Amino acid sequence: MAVAHTQSIELKYPVPKYLPLPAGVLLCVRVTGLAGLIVLIGSLAHWESPDLLKFCAFLTVAIFSSGTIIDVPSVAGPFSLTFLFVLFGTLDLTQPETVLMALVMTVVHNRWLSPPTRPALAIFYAGSSVLASAVAHGAYHGEWLTAHNADPSVRVAIATVALFLLNSVPS
Repeated sequence: MAVAHTQSIELKYPVPKYLPLPAGVLLCVRVTGLAGLIVLIGSLAHWESPDLLKFCAFLTVAIFSSGTIIDVPSVAGPFSLTFLFVLFGTLDLTQPETVLMALVMTVVHNRWLSPPTRPALAIFYAGSSVLASAVAHGAYHGEWLTAHNADPSVRVAIATVALFLLNSVPS
């Protein structure tokens, strides 16, 4: 009877958890992360919260629903509730509140509710979320649209398109 011998192979170098990203992808992640960080710092520097209780309630509900994915007819793939909360925040909250809420929802989703996310992807998603929420808020409250008395439904449609494009085109 032959006995199989097993040998353990000792590695001299640690095996990386993730494969290295191509230079172009890494550049995109860095640019998106840096742009998101700049927008976040600018938003927090101009923090205003006329109704802090409303913001805290909004943020609490948003955090608990951040991992919720719904299926929408005629939309390929799952639809995150973060999208809807950013639109509601655009209507009811200030720009810094909306940006912070979008960031918190993205971090909660990527860190605790989904399978482990590669750090570079987490940075990209967080930066993209901050940028998209800031642009959507700016589109809705834009001077040109308000100066020309654009109907609120038109402004919401423009903010929705901006949010959708910034959330789906880069990824």
